[in-house]
Amino acid sequence: MRSVLVCDYKINISSKTSCTHFEDIPNEIIYDIFEFLDVYHMYTAFFNLNIRFQNLLTDSNLSIKINLSLMSRSTFEHQYKHIIRLNKHRISSLRLSNLFTIDMIFSPIRIVSKFIRLKTLHINNIQSKYVEKLLKYLACLSYLSSLIIIVVDCVENKNKLYRRIFRLPVLKYCK
Repeated sequence: MRSVLVCDYKINISSKTSCTHFEDIPNEIIYDIFEFLDVYHMYTAFFNLNIRFQNLLTDSNLSIKINLSLMSRSTFEHQYKHIIRLNKHRISSLRLSNLFTIDMIFSPIRIVSKFIRLKTLHINNIQSKYVEKLLKYLACLSYLSSLIIIVVDCVENKNKLYRRIFRLPVLKYCK
């Protein structure tokens, strides 16, 4: 009998042993794999595989990082309906750049408070009047430590905007 080291687990292999399948890998290793995947691809690849993977994706404390910056409207709508809407409480990083994605995710604006684990928010192509409203609700996010906002128009009242930014409780990075 010989031994093979696979992912820090020692597996004894004999000539009469059956082949190990991906589905047999422990949950901890699956979660490690998930950390390297985009949430959309994670759901696409694993959700319909079997009930175990559905449960791993939906019933876990796994934090989710979402990048919606270069996405078609139809792909976004599918991802929003099947992933984002159901997992707002698990999203730790969110990157938005299309006006339709910003409007859909933060509509109504008070929905921002549902993103309770959000640590990083990067918003591109947003109107300044919308930023003021958004910042008001971001103050309730106790983990938001990184904020990047790129506006498409001129900010009328920068002082008001800065005051709202400085009220964010744990903000460490702002651009």
